[in-house]
Amino acid sequence: MIRPLSTGLVFGGVLLIQLSLLPSLGFSQSAQSRGEVNGAVKGKSGHSFRVRGKVCNMANPKEQVPFAHGQDLLSGQHFMADGQGNFDISSDQPITRLTFKADLHATQMVEVNDASEITVLMARVLPWPQNQQTEPSTQDLVQQIVLAKKRNDPDRIGHYQHQVYHKLSVRTDSLAEITQLINAGFRIFGKPLLDTKSPFHYLFLTETTSRKYYQTNGKQKELIDGLRVSGIQQFGGNLPLAQLQAFSVYANYVALQGVDYIGPLAGEPTNRYVFEVRDTIPVLDDVIYLLRFYPKKGQQVSTMRGYLFVSARDYGIYHAIFQPGLITGVQSILTQTYRRVILDGKSRWAPATYQATLYKPEAVGNVPIEIVQEGYVTAFTSLDKQTTEVVLPYDQTKEDWRYDGIIVEPVTGASLRDSVFWIGHRPMSLSGPEVNTYRFYAKVGSLKSVDRLLNIGEQLYYGQLGYQDWAIDLNRVFTFNYYESLRLGLGLTRYWFDHRLTTSGYVGYGFQDKAYKYGLSGSYVLDSTYDVRIGYQYFDDLVEPGQPKFFREETISSAERLRKYQIPRFDIEVQHQATASVSIWPNLGFQAAYNFRFIRPLYDYSFNAQGIEGLAPTPLSSFTTNEAVLGFKWTIGERFIRLRRNLVSIGSKWPSLYVNYTYGLVNAAGQQTPYRRYDLKSQYQFKAPGWGSTGLSLLAGRIVGNVPYSLLWTGKPSYQDASAVITNSFETMRYNEFLADEYLAFFGIHSFDPIEIDGFPYYPYISLMHNMGWGSLQHGEFHGQVNKASWAQGFYESGLFFNDVFVFNLGGLRTGLGIGGFGRYGATARPAFWDNAVFKFALRFGT
Repeated sequence: MIRPLSTGLVFGGVLLIQLSLLPSLGFSQSAQSRGEVNGAVKGKSGHSFRVRGKVCNMANPKEQVPFAHGQDLLSGQHFMADGQGNFDISSDQPITRLTFKADLHATQMVEVNDASEITVLMARVLPWPQNQQTEPSTQDLVQQIVLAKKRNDPDRIGHYQHQVYHKLSVRTDSLAEITQLINAGFRIFGKPLLDTKSPFHYLFLTETTSRKYYQTNGKQKELIDGLRVSGIQQFGGNLPLAQLQAFSVYANYVALQGVDYIGPLAGEPTNRYVFEVRDTIPVLDDVIYLLRFYPKKGQQVSTMRGYLFVSARDYGIYHAIFQPGLITGVQSILTQTYRRVILDGKSRWAPATYQATLYKPEAVGNVPIEIVQEGYVTAFTSLDKQTTEVVLPYDQTKEDWRYDGIIVEPVTGASLRDSVFWIGHRPMSLSGPEVNTYRFYAKVGSLKSVDRLLNIGEQLYYGQLGYQDWAIDLNRVFTFNYYESLRLGLGLTRYWFDHRLTTSGYVGYGFQDKAYKYGLSGSYVLDSTYDVRIGYQYFDDLVEPGQPKFFREETISSAERLRKYQIPRFDIEVQHQATASVSIWPNLGFQAAYNFRFIRPLYDYSFNAQGIEGLAPTPLSSFTTNEAVLGFKWTIGERFIRLRRNLVSIGSKWPSLYVNYTYGLVNAAGQQTPYRRYDLKSQYQFKAPGWGSTGLSLLAGRIVGNVPYSLLWTGKPSYQDASAVITNSFETMRYNEFLADEYLAFFGIHSFDPIEIDGFPYYPYISLMHNMGWGSLQHGEFHGQVNKASWAQGFYESGLFFNDVFVFNLGGLRTGLGIGGFGRYGATARPAFWDNAVFKFALRFGT
């Protein structure tokens, strides 16, 4: 499916535009109804009469009226404009008078007067309605469209391949003002400076052409064959400008500017949307129903509004127009077109074109910016249902590949295509301003400073800031915890042999404990196809006791990462680790590791390593372990985009699974204590249209053998007064309150969709949380001077939070602030009532 993109554009450090061009529709303000026609020379071919033109908004002639319904009054012929307002009508009779209809606009009659090209200006005269019910007959129509999704949605049918041409441009009518801002930015990085007297051109222009191969959601691939960007050559920084996320009119959710909006055909649509049939349009052997939809009152925040043009023959979607349910100052519109094709003797629907326009009135320095993205499917064919390996011809060569979870990646030399390549892949010629844009930047020269900035942007995504083969690890520069207070440090990474060999090191100093911590590591890629690599690391640093670590572990919530800042108890650990790992698929990996660890608790503790009844515990100042670990990670259905040498995950709609098996020896007080350990983690995040999002996390483990406190499980507590809520943790459990060698923990959160409250400036939403766990310890008498309370009867807590009660900008980042609390109950509840309750803030960072 063609896909609008989501990316960031950086011009010399000053022009930063965050794009999320996904389905939307915006109309200008209402105006008085009037018509204007501009004529040219009449065109004839034999006895055929032809008129072409464009339908635009009267209040803003640069804004097209998509899919306007036209009719030739003399012949009675009906026709439609396309998504950009263009129309083309031919007739055997003279075309003298045309009428045009568009919802919420005044019907416009136009005298052609021997013109072959005209511009039609239509006045917006009505606001969006506020009805609350769908008529029964229309409700039946919507139900038929929903039932027909299986046979009409190209992605549900699957087994297709198509080629797509994309173009994105950033425009402004205030070119001189913007150029001055860009020049000011370039002075920070040096020349070149931009010419303010060049012919009219766009601020930015990029083209891509790609091939997509789609069997099912889990078996798809899109190869970027060509990428051309005005003034920029670094492919890695440019790839996000191609396409990052899929869009479908049939999808349950449509992502727009960081928000997932509920699609108009998701679930039971009439529960949240009002539908109205506004027009019927005869076309060839079919009739198109113009179906207007908009959210019911109070549901505008997570829903959309717009139009569906529906076939009366099989309830397929010809055209779609979208915008967010709440109309803001940012004007945006997206049009998408499908077409019928015959494949393997069967009729099916295929994506054809789209155009997305985003207009920001005060985007950069109070100067308006318009961003336009276009996409054209230039070929659509069947794909063999049985094949898992596809041979792709390209330029006299063949590329063999398999579906491997990487759904978007470039081919070699994609950013180096010549003009002959682009002439052969564009469905239309470049416009004058587009030609001027390429000429302008060719005259300026390669914008190496922008290249570097885009490269820096990718590195920042991975927490690095680098130059050539060196990078600074930004995560090592600054951190905070209760033991060290403030830690300042430096981490450096060096890449060798085309990034096959990576070496890194870091050092940090804690201002409260007045001690240095440091580490070294290295890895070498033996095979890049399956990411076969060997590695070694050494560190002397702080480690939280009692928490298992998993191979390639990730979190599903940014709030979970806040926990590391409030840990009160640490071990000093010196570790040597050798690893070997392989990825059979990007989402299926294995690791084998050998660890040697020297551990010294930074708290009072004693461990009876011998386990002989009546023997006084031996005070433990340190102990060592030797461990062999097998780790496994499977993120079911996870998909990736290849960005330079990195893979960017775009998530999965299925759970992820981590499994560890450890066999080890503990050397404590002269005793060799063998043990086996089994740890499992699974997490899952999903959405249900109209109900919100749900996150689930499961932890389980068992330790066979007697091991010290540091190797047991201490729960996952996060209790602190006046702190932020930390998902996937026990909010009312004190740190180091419990101890277990056998455990099971479950964390759940459900966030409802935001709600609109009359007179309230923000859109809050409610979150319900429930956490519970069980743990047991066989020989608590072996562990002295630490808490080892039993929670075999279960630990239970539940919470309620009101989120986004207040929203503000924090360093340019939109931050939502809420409040709520947790209550602890059951057998492990504390005696005092208020000791079982905690009130916390809820923070949300986003757009």
